[in-house]
Amino acid sequence: MREYLGAFRPLVSLEKRVGEEQEMELQEIIPSDSISIDELFTQECLREDLAKLLASLKPLQREVLILRYGLDSDRQLTAQKVAQQLNISPEKVR
Repeated sequence: MREYLGAFRPLVSLEKRVGEEQEMELQEIIPSDSISIDELFTQECLREDLAKLLASLKPLQREVLILRYGLDSDRQLTAQKVAQQLNISPEKVR
């Protein structure tokens, strides 16, 4: 039971002022691996812009870019592989 109770520590707000003169908040000095709201917003705007640009292309052009740069997956293909998959010449891919 002691181990169980010892596992609980008092919660501390990330907005708690810290430092000699209380000049910072705790959240400002704790490293974060998460993406900020600003970064998420920027990424979403870029995705929307890219989708609009891709929609303005001819279907073959759009497919070449999607495959070549892995826009719908994390896997980018070489120009040769894109050409083989779409049954076109590598020059047309470039």
